[in-house]
Amino acid sequence: MKDRKRYNQIAIIISFIALLLLMCYLFYSKWQKEKNIFVYEEHLDDIVVTVGEQSVTLREFGYYIAKMEKDVQEKALIYNPKDPMEYWNVHFSAGLDSGYMFEYAWNYALADCVCDLIFVQKAKDGGYSLSDNGYKQAKIQAEEFYAMLSAEQIEKTGLTIDLIKKIEERRLLVQLYTKSFVGENELSGYIDNIMNCISGNNSTVMEAEVICNEDMKNNIRMGTITVNCN
Repeated sequence: MKDRKRYNQIAIIISFIALLLLMCYLFYSKWQKEKNIFVYEEHLDDIVVTVGEQSVTLREFGYYIAKMEKDVQEKALIYNPKDPMEYWNVHFSAGLDSGYMFEYAWNYALADCVCDLIFVQKAKDGGYSLSDNGYKQAKIQAEEFYAMLSAEQIEKTGLTIDLIKKIEERRLLVQLYTKSFVGENELSGYIDNIMNCISGNNSTVMEAEVICNEDMKNNIRMGTITVNCN
């Protein structure tokens, strides 16, 4: 009888220790998970992509994210007004190029940015520059883009009117250069090359070295940064 009572006491103690260890493990796992959560706003000054000697931070890349998310979100609301995320999660089967809409959106936003950086350098090397009217147009476009953003979107992306103006000036200079570039060069397959280059690091496209931060691509979910974030 005494042996049985002692056995029960030992069993209770062992069970208590096991439960305590399990609780410690669960709390540790939760802490590790929370510690590793990617907080967008904490990475605004991290590099997303480097083209040659030009680097773009997440803060600056927020322009391309906001622009792309706005365009895709408009289609998503037509696809399913009650649940636009359904469109963002659509999977497209295209062999090796298969992927989800949110993945395509990231790739095209990145390609847009990479193209800007490649061509703006070529424009500068070629002696191109904006006129006074070009700078005025960039200012107007920047103000319109900034006005389109909500207070929450501005806080999330870290975009400022001056940063947007800088990007608009770059894009106008690119437009100026590409008008002559298109007439002088064969561009078939160029977009494919850009998409290939952003799938890996240390790629060379149009004589420019492109280095992408894969952690950004893996941790940022398009369709949830400036839209569908409630």
